[in-house]
Amino acid sequence: MFGMSALTGQVQAVPPPGGAPRTFVGLCDHDSVHHLGLFLDRYDFAALETMSPAMQENARKIIRARNERLPVGKRMANLEGAFRVSVVLKELLKREGRHLLEMIATGGFVRGQGAVSTVMSLDLVTMRYMTLAPMITARWAHATAGLDGKLYVIGGQRTMTHCFDDNSLSSVQCLDMETEQRSEMAPMITPRYHHGAAVLGGKIYMAGGSPLNRVGTSVESFDPTTNQWTAVAPMSTGRRNHGLVSAQGKLFAVGGFNYQDDQLKSVECFDPSTRVWSNIAALSTARAFLAVAVLGDKLYAIGGEGGGLGSGPEQRGVLGPVSPEQSVDHCGPDDHTST
Repeated sequence: MFGMSALTGQVQAVPPPGGAPRTFVGLCDHDSVHHLGLFLDRYDFAALETMSPAMQENARKIIRARNERLPVGKRMANLEGAFRVSVVLKELLKREGRHLLEMIATGGFVRGQGAVSTVMSLDLVTMRYMTLAPMITARWAHATAGLDGKLYVIGGQRTMTHCFDDNSLSSVQCLDMETEQRSEMAPMITPRYHHGAAVLGGKIYMAGGSPLNRVGTSVESFDPTTNQWTAVAPMSTGRRNHGLVSAQGKLFAVGGFNYQDDQLKSVECFDPSTRVWSNIAALSTARAFLAVAVLGDKLYAIGGEGGGLGSGPEQRGVLGPVSPEQSVDHCGPDDHTST
């Protein structure tokens, strides 16, 4: 629904696949100006185009008020007259950092072609792909991280081989998503691929990767404000093809692979205040090539490759909540049980 004051009446939205049409009803909520659009999905954006002229004008007033709450440098100009509500709301959400409106795919490996420099953008409102300017260097098995409206593409390999000296990359490319400018940043201290990347405290952390004997436990952080890399305390277990994610002010390295243990169950947590890695509850199933994500107070380990992994429920793992006050039937930095 629309969470906005001053909007009245109702409008039919485009129905979701296999579902009934949605009806949006204006509500009277004194705090709704702050929350306009927070829960809108792509169908809701389509509904904005079909609102009555009076409702669209009320929406414009709310958007202008929200725009005034932004820092001066982030405010949009020329909002005095009429404008397309859906277009400006999308830009507003982006500037507020409230809504993931684009998903970016960078590089990769194409059979018969090798590593590619292609960059594709999926608009999560229109569900359409767009080809962006390519990367400076083609690569695969790299890591990416988004910070302050910029996308950083880090490390990887030039070709699909295990030749470290010839193919592993330390280079870092920055893609400014607003200006679409590409620039080279300071390279990592050590070249690596199949590594993990995560943003924590305004810095980008790289952990583990290949070749295991050189970077399996190593961790380094990048400060975009100084364009410098700094060595960080190493992990206790070497790992590649693992998941790395930040939550509750800490880093979590999840699963992965090394030649001594094969696929890994272990999960390590890094606390930047103590600069120490500690082991927490292990995954229920060892896995590498997994995906990890944080949703609410839980950390999810999804899919991957490992003993016992298939297409069934065992392919999905959950670690959570990450806050200690939650149920002890889950796992976080301070409660070490898992489900």
